Amino acid sequence: MRGSGGGARDHPLCSFAACVPPKDWSAEDVRKCVDACFEKLPKEYYKVEARVCGGMARSTTHKVQYSEGEAYSLALVSDTLNAENIGKQFEKIREENADLKERSLALKAMLKTLSGSHKFSFVLIDDSTKRVCAAATQYSAPLSFGHSKEGMLILFCGAGGLSVATHWPLNEQEVTQCAVNGAAARRRSVDMRERPSPREDSRSSMDGRRSIDGRRSIDGRRSIDGRR
Repeated sequence: MRGSGGGARDHPLCSFAACVPPKDWSAEDVRKCVDACFEKLPKEYYKVEARVCGGMARSTTHKVQYSEGEAYSLALVSDTLNAENIGKQFEKIREENADLKERSLALKAMLKTLSGSHKFSFVLIDDSTKRVCAAATQYSAPLSFGHSKEGMLILFCGAGGLSVATHWPLNEQEVTQCAVNGAAARRRSVDMRERPSPREDSRSSMDGRRSIDGRRSIDGRRSIDGRR
């Protein structure tokens, strides 16, 4: 996990993560579990959202959208989709499909339709059923998931161009890297706001889209080290 010679990487090691303990855990045990699961993430760059059946943490310095509604919450990484709109579509599906299997099939169909013209990674926690839905399209931020020995589900979303983590919680080196990435992103955000004109000191990629360093990876995302 080394940076390039061009400086700090743009991407966080963790865009968002979610944990959902077994359904029979008490509310107190769930709360303690969520606290313990995300306690190492730097609080100045991550926001933790506790839910009835689990919780999620999301980066606040990168493009992670968050939305919540009646008995659900979701985190989304996408340049073209809106988290609130995805939530509304989920609410509609939930209202129209009381049967959980039919609801799951309807949700998968919705995501398949969206994947035809959008890149996205997202996770949704449904408190009403204590279920989790997650999906990632090709070339979007990668997802991985697994279960702890206690039966808790852990889902982790990395960042574009990075291999997704195979363990949780992150080790000390990775936690430090999360803080470094967050600080770099915050400085970059302030620098962009203070520029007199968005046209100054910017270059365009070959397909006409402007990026911070003027370069894009093959599939349109910023590459980790700024090279094509």
